[in-house]
Amino acid sequence: EKEGKPNPRIGMFYDTSTLTFESPFNYQQGGKIDLKTEAGWKHFYATIRDFYSLVPHRFWALWEKKPLVWLYASEFASGHDSHVLGYAREHFAQEFGGAVPLFIAHSDWSQEAGADWIYQWGGAIKPTCLSINSVGPGFDNSAVHGLPRGSKVLREREDSRFYREAWEHALRSPAPITVVETWNELHEGTEICPTVEYGDEYLRITADYARAFKKGIAEPLPGPWRNAERASWTARNGPQGIEAVQ
Repeated sequence: EKEGKPNPRIGMFYDTSTLTFESPFNYQQGGKIDLKTEAGWKHFYATIRDFYSLVPHRFWALWEKKPLVWLYASEFASGHDSHVLGYAREHFAQEFGGAVPLFIAHSDWSQEAGADWIYQWGGAIKPTCLSINSVGPGFDNSAVHGLPRGSKVLREREDSRFYREAWEHALRSPAPITVVETWNELHEGTEICPTVEYGDEYLRITADYARAFKKGIAEPLPGPWRNAERASWTARNGPQGIEAVQ
């Protein structure tokens, strides 16, 4: 900002594993935070409040004037109800000049929780297009020490082809946002940040597709019919419900 250069906007990724592993309340309770109680709602909201208290408003990532709160899996709480997000919205508005957060929740959060959008974590292994697109370059946690037997996962990058194809599908999705997994989770091999191994290749790929996504540009998918003006297909045993279209 001091150099007059464009700077990224910052939204919150709420790593809900903190509801189990890092909460000082859990050391006393000996379990997971219960998001069906007022104490749980307060704890949940406090994390959001503290995060946005540290980020100057001009740097907030906003969607239709709403700051983004990206929720990881709900399984790290002992349970949740229809009040937890409403409690956070109400108290955030009271403390931040009427601003109301927009919640993007992992698909295991119940419908009654009332998230604004739904996404599926794991786009680096299998891209998904729900309310939000999730894409990633691949996955390899084989270097992580101490993983339980059978928990190592490998999804080859295929010289960036896997990532490019995920973006191609995202370009054709009506979802308003595409999330990339991840910037720098090097231990799981999902990073797109510059590395010794790949240089800035994945930054350049991301920049190209992000520009196309924002402009609503979808190039024809690669394949033998990419530049064909027309194609024909002969069906056997009758059309069986297939109709010709222009």
